Amino acid sequence: PQSMYDLVVTKQQAHEAAKLLASVHTVGLDCEGIDLSRTGRLCLVQVALEEGRVLLFDFVEGDRDALVDALRPLLEDSLRTKVMHDCRQDSDALYHQLGITLRNVFDVQVADAVRKRQRFDSHPNRQGRAFVEPFPTGFRKLVEKMIPNLPPHTEKTLVKEWMENTPDLWARRPMAKELLMYACFDVQHLIPLYSIFAEQIQADYLPMVLDRSEARLDEYRANARGPEQFREKMEAHYFYKPRPPHSQGRRRRRRRRRRRRRNSPSRTTRTTKTRRISQMLMQTSQSTSLTKSKKGKCASLDLDPYHF
Repeated sequence: PQSMYDLVVTKQQAHEAAKLLASVHTVGLDCEGIDLSRTGRLCLVQVALEEGRVLLFDFVEGDRDALVDALRPLLEDSLRTKVMHDCRQDSDALYHQLGITLRNVFDVQVADAVRKRQRFDSHPNRQGRAFVEPFPTGFRKLVEKMIPNLPPHTEKTLVKEWMENTPDLWARRPMAKELLMYACFDVQHLIPLYSIFAEQIQADYLPMVLDRSEARLDEYRANARGPEQFREKMEAHYFYKPRPPHSQGRRRRRRRRRRRRRNSPSRTTRTTKTRRISQMLMQTSQSTSLTKSKKGKCASLDLDPYHF
């Protein structure tokens, strides 16, 4: 195709997209909407193919039934892989709004956590230490870490600002070009991430990724309090540190500054200089006392005190 993405809106476009999706085995999948959940509004479903093509299913202006019929065979197929990042909200919205039960998902956020577990288990000095589940990694940070030398994506930063100021941004039509590029960025790197994790994660740990990904599908979908429970779990997480009060933070900063001064090379240099000066002063005082004692002896013998 000439363009990076293809919008799927009409029945004819949905029929052509369904024929195209019938022959694929691995796709990248993501959703956009307003407060994406069972109670929010699902506006866009992005499907990335292996050759880099992205299909954007528009549920605001498109034929809803035709789009659902085009997506259902792929998303409910338990043999074809859907690569996602944090599939919980998407699974919740697809099930409760479109009646689609998402199956066979490879969650790259879960794969990143399992890769860290694998690295911990293979570390030679891990005896007596317990593995602490890592904090979930955001998609942008994960892409920058796993796929280096990527060009900067200015549209993503811009759209993030728009989303903060305009809650119903994804429901507005026509969509700006920056929105479309943002939607494509979210899925076009999922299949390369899948290939990287498939190479780096050992065969013994791959079932752990698949099992945890399947468990994530039902975490929000079968539990209305899922998002609240997740926030409570994160607040109790080992790495979660609430912001301290101003006075407490000020005391901590003071202690850090004292520690830095104590251990800084300049502090050591100053200490060395002070020690040298004190030694010179001691030598000077000793020589002065010796001269005085010599003067006294000479006076008693009626000799020239400077003779010595």
